[in-house]
Amino acid sequence: MFKKLFGKWLKSRVSHASYQESLNKPLSHDDETVSPEWLRELVDQVLLKGDILGAIDKAEGLHHFTPADKMQWNLLLSQAFWARKDRMTAVHFAIRARASLPLNTVGLTATLVRHFIALGRTDEAMELAMEHSFAQSALVSALDEADYVKLSEAFRRLCQSENMKSMHGQMLLLTYWKAHLAEYVALLEHRAPVLIEIGTTREEVSGQGSTRQFAEFCQAHGLDFITVDMDPHNSRMARLMFEKLGCDFRAITQKGEHYLRDYDGIIDFVFLDAYDFDHGRHSELRQSRYELFLGGRIDELQCHRMHLECVQILSGKLAPGGVSTHT
Repeated sequence: MFKKLFGKWLKSRVSHASYQESLNKPLSHDDETVSPEWLRELVDQVLLKGDILGAIDKAEGLHHFTPADKMQWNLLLSQAFWARKDRMTAVHFAIRARASLPLNTVGLTATLVRHFIALGRTDEAMELAMEHSFAQSALVSALDEADYVKLSEAFRRLCQSENMKSMHGQMLLLTYWKAHLAEYVALLEHRAPVLIEIGTTREEVSGQGSTRQFAEFCQAHGLDFITVDMDPHNSRMARLMFEKLGCDFRAITQKGEHYLRDYDGIIDFVFLDAYDFDHGRHSELRQSRYELFLGGRIDELQCHRMHLECVQILSGKLAPGGVSTHT
């Protein structure tokens, strides 16, 4: 309830028109919110490529971004996709910008808060605003470290409980594990359970980031985790996330049905979340990834065929007592 009320208040403070106007407003050169010209030019260059996400990956591999540059880079990409009316991708890069946000940067934080509001993501705006205010509070500075940690954990739990309400199919598996994982592990004779995710997260969006959620759970509970996707960009994002988490999970670039067919180990859990069904609202960027790596646009019949093939393969490979879920 608090998040909804706070979100409505934030949204009332920043209209789409006022935000768009502020993007074009001249700023002084010493303003921390001014994007470097070379970054703007780099964004323009990657947006001209046929494989935009591949070009983004290449640019990030070639350039050494400072934390502020990385934040600005992702924010500029978010603004560009928003201008193209690709809201999902715009939110994804806004969340990446938030992950790169340097500490104690009031101007950049305010810019990103306002951008989240303009995207209609007032929950993310509220969380970022509260995190910044919390970290800068005179009250917090008067607390000892143990109390600060407790407050931080309480706020994180509040945010997580709200985000769980919007989770997709991964919630089924996470809920099952909560009730039955300990019992299942006790029967495995000292080996780690194996989770395979077919369809790596492509956008970091609340409720849809199954790859991160699974990675964090598997790291905390001793599961081995493999995520598989046709798109090398998604695999790269997963590897970077695994590296940041400090875990040795695998991100494989391959069609999911082919990976399952060739896999010769024990599979305990599978999450099938690959090949989108055709709801008619997919962005051109998403369609272009299917054209590039599967040779055609999203097709409803191919979606069902792919999932059926995976299920048929798993019928002979899933461990006794193993579980498969899908979205």
